Amino acid sequence: MKKLGLAIAIGALAAMPATSMAAVVVDGSPTEPLRDGFWTNNSSGQNFLVMIELASATNITGFEIFSGAGYAEVGDSIRVKIRADVAGSPAASNLFSFTNPIAGVSPVSGYNGIVKVTSNFSAVSLAAGTYWFGMSGDNENQTWASFGSGGFLPSQRQLSGDRVGNIPGIGRLAFNVLDDTSVAGAVPEPSTWMLLLLGFGGIGWSMRSRGWQTTRARYR
Repeated sequence: MKKLGLAIAIGALAAMPATSMAAVVVDGSPTEPLRDGFWTNNSSGQNFLVMIELASATNITGFEIFSGAGYAEVGDSIRVKIRADVAGSPAASNLFSFTNPIAGVSPVSGYNGIVKVTSNFSAVSLAAGTYWFGMSGDNENQTWASFGSGGFLPSQRQLSGDRVGNIPGIGRLAFNVLDDTSVAGAVPEPSTWMLLLLGFGGIGWSMRSRGWQTTRARYR
């Protein structure tokens, strides 16, 4: 009985793995009304960068932009661009520039015709500071939706390919920056708790019925 109880307890503990999930570290999701139209976002043509503030060193593992339904599909190739900040503007060249597939396209509650386009990638380690991020179609048209009333926003830049262009008054481009957070010792399901109780209960019953036994080595 003791062996069976121990086996149940060990099995229940093994059923409590660490979990991994994407966490939003910079939340630029929409809160204002959609502005008219969607802006063409093509890595070899017009595309955009938004300013990101990181309070601490972060391993970035994903980027999301809010787009128009029907433009993005899972598997489409996009290009992620990350630049350093120089006196409130993007540096002249990219810190990182790589292609990656779209991993998810999901509707956005409260915004008809708006979807969240997600791309996950291998961790990009960035120190605390200011950066500029962009995600555009890889030589094909995607879109980036903007919100609010428009006007000049110093936290956004328009690119022509990789060249920094004008500062468009197009409204606020909505986005999220993701990192990967491991959660060790996740809260177990009720069924797992039941297995633990049964296992430890069996061990306790066995010890009580037999009494504690101490083994002493014999020397010759």
